[in-house]
Amino acid sequence: MIEEFGKIELRGIQTSHWDPPDLDTVYVPLHLEAPPEVTADKDGKQTVILFRQRLTVPEVLTDHRHVLIVGAPGSGKSTLVSYMATRAAAQKLGPEWNDLLPLILTVRSFKGHSLTVENISIHTGCDSGLVRQALERQRALVFLDGLDEAPEDLRGN
Repeated sequence: MIEEFGKIELRGIQTSHWDPPDLDTVYVPLHLEAPPEVTADKDGKQTVILFRQRLTVPEVLTDHRHVLIVGAPGSGKSTLVSYMATRAAAQKLGPEWNDLLPLILTVRSFKGHSLTVENISIHTGCDSGLVRQALERQRALVFLDGLDEAPEDLRGN
């Protein structure tokens, strides 16, 4: 995990004579905000609350088991996935993250394939028994990267 995803990736830039730095060195943490809250009083008058608390991704994941992060291309979603997975693999996210098996599943690589233990094992290079055990014991930290690249037939309605 650390070897494959622990370096900064620059797509579309010639990097043949460049040794990319470790992600830990250059990563700038992202913060997440909840969407605006809309409330209505007894007369139906709506109030929109725009001020929202900014939280780090680990803080959000502490309270929520499933998080969907959306953003424009190039906004750092894939880099965030790589950073979180490599930090989890190195056990640098804190004690509540220790002993989790981080798995990065790139959606475009699964075209025409289902998410079975065997396919996840092949995709990640992990032993299928390890993947099965981590999933069954809820000790897997699964990152689905590139949901916007999923084929139309897998997206649902």
